[in-house]
Amino acid sequence: MINKKKYVALLVSCFFLSGALNAVPPPRGIDPIEAKRKARIDKIKREKARRDSINCYLRERKKLSDGGTTCIYRCPSVKGRVESNSIGAGFSCPTMMNVLRRE
Repeated sequence: MINKKKYVALLVSCFFLSGALNAVPPPRGIDPIEAKRKARIDKIKREKARRDSINCYLRERKKLSDGGTTCIYRCPSVKGRVESNSIGAGFSCPTMMNVLRRE
């Protein structure tokens, strides 16, 4: 009777040990949980940047003496806001400029 119990205990322990030896190793590189956390943080940053930016549209072009152009933009979402950007010679003004919201 005791020999049978020892035999069963030995068999069960061998079964569990063999399962531990054939276990799948952890993935290399970044931890999947950490990757999801990082992706979530990046998504929050992108969403915040999108909320903090406004679109301004080209209103006027002024030629400079060096051949460049000063582009003047109007931002309709923020009343009275005007932005300007200097462009070098040989380049044209983009019709829309995305700028950060400043309060």
